[in-house]
Amino acid sequence: MLLDYYARECVVLYRIVENDGQGGYYTEWRQGATFTNYQALNTSTEAQIAERQGMASIYGALVEQSVPLAGYMKAHTHCPFSSFILRQSE
Repeated sequence: MLLDYYARECVVLYRIVENDGQGGYYTEWRQGATFTNYQALNTSTEAQIAERQGMASIYGALVEQSVPLAGYMKAHTHCPFSSFILRQSE
């Protein structure tokens, strides 16, 4: 199937910020859900303009409905930008 060509195994990484006991903090990254991501590069005019202005490439992601990403991301949003999706091949 054509869609399978774009399939990539991915994992959600979420950030945990902990108190180090000495008045500072440390950041730890933990792996969460693993899922199949069907990704595509956004090549719209707006995305190309944003890339020229220094923004990283923008990808769209499709996941199967059984993947609980929305609930997973909400459960770990105690700090801004707390969750990221990482391709397993990286």
